[in-house]
Amino acid sequence: MSTTVAGAAADPPGFDLKRRFVRLTRVRPDGFIEFDFAVGEPELKVELILTAAAFRSFCADNHVELLPPIADAGDR
Repeated sequence: MSTTVAGAAADPPGFDLKRRFVRLTRVRPDGFIEFDFAVGEPELKVELILTAAAFRSFCADNHVELLPPIADAGDR
């Protein structure tokens, strides 16, 4: 089912809401994991932080595709 707004499709062609992406950005000394999460396209992302156990569950529950780290990101 596709949602439309003023007659236009809400999702662009090729945009797959079933695809989920995670890019690990930092493992903090306190055990929290910082990462980017995206749905549909890796470029449309939000930054999240979870404990290591919650991160593993999040990734499993969302069937994520792990993306390689960004080389020039450094330590955020």
